[in-house]
Amino acid sequence: MTKDNVTGDQGRELRIYRITFALALAGLMLAGWMFQTAYQQHVDLLNFGDRAGEKIQMRGMPQDDQEGRQ
Repeated sequence: MTKDNVTGDQGRELRIYRITFALALAGLMLAGWMFQTAYQQHVDLLNFGDRAGEKIQMRGMPQDDQEGRQ
């Protein structure tokens, strides 16, 4: 145990562990931010499609032209 304290081997291993943990945490946070941004863009796109469909209906265009109509 004295050898580890004198040479600093244990400190070096702990430093590498802390750096690895910090990088993993930063990567996880980045991935979460990317998922949140993609989800928000998806919701915005769906809302845009809803507004476009409502405008088509208000203008009295034939509903047979609407995509996804059953």
